[in-house]
Amino acid sequence: MKLYAASSSKPRRKGDAKNRVSGIPFVMPRQWRYCLETAALVLIIVAICWSCKQLFHLYFRTNEQFQLHNMAENLKITTGKMVKEDLVHDQFGLKDGTNLFSVSISAIRKKLLDVPSIKDVKIVREMPGRLDITIIERTPVARTKELGGWVADADGVVFMYNLPDVGNLPLIRLSDESAQVEPGDRLSQMDLEAVRLVCSTMRPDSKLRLMEIDARNNGFLQLHFSDFRNAMIAWRGMGNPTTASQSSMQSQLDRLEQAMETDIGRAYRSFDARTSGRVYGKP
Repeated sequence: MKLYAASSSKPRRKGDAKNRVSGIPFVMPRQWRYCLETAALVLIIVAICWSCKQLFHLYFRTNEQFQLHNMAENLKITTGKMVKEDLVHDQFGLKDGTNLFSVSISAIRKKLLDVPSIKDVKIVREMPGRLDITIIERTPVARTKELGGWVADADGVVFMYNLPDVGNLPLIRLSDESAQVEPGDRLSQMDLEAVRLVCSTMRPDSKLRLMEIDARNNGFLQLHFSDFRNAMIAWRGMGNPTTASQSSMQSQLDRLEQAMETDIGRAYRSFDARTSGRVYGKP
């Protein structure tokens, strides 16, 4: 009788041969599998986005129904006094047959907003082939130079306004800090306070008619009126454009107007309203 020694090795499973490379077991780490799956998902998303972009291009940019035809009816451009339609046409490059989706509205809107006299631009693309463009211009409230059409709007933005009615606006004599301002710059400090005060005197119920404001003084504004009277004015929070400062300015301006309209005040040529809550008259 022959006796054989029992083998201590475990029986080989069928799947073990597939997980071996040169006899060494190989199992992909979980982090690697996660990275490969993520990369595959990203590639799929990119492919879908690229396909959608191509479909958009084929359908919208090559379809004749999205082209601009009969511009007199399908192109509406609304402008103000300064900006002309030619400027809009030059920026957009609009002509008969222009595809509305080939026009970069955001880029052209940015170009138009670089024009100092333009405050806002509204562009509405109406399907299938109509375009509405509205240019909102800045409204001048005061001159910043005696000649040349330099003006500022209620926000203190300086721009050019070469129309005949510019001479009717009050003149702000700017401080030394703003002496070199250029169109598109925004006023600050005492010059901006002068703009705010001009806007307050433009209320329908105000009887004050400003001709000139001198912002070159330290801590107050010198006002000159159409009846050849003048006043010095200051208020709490001056130089800090807040709601509280605006309210303080309006209250002090109302006191000045009331003092100038009294029987005694009409006989005075100069007024001092630099002390909050008080107005002094000088013959």
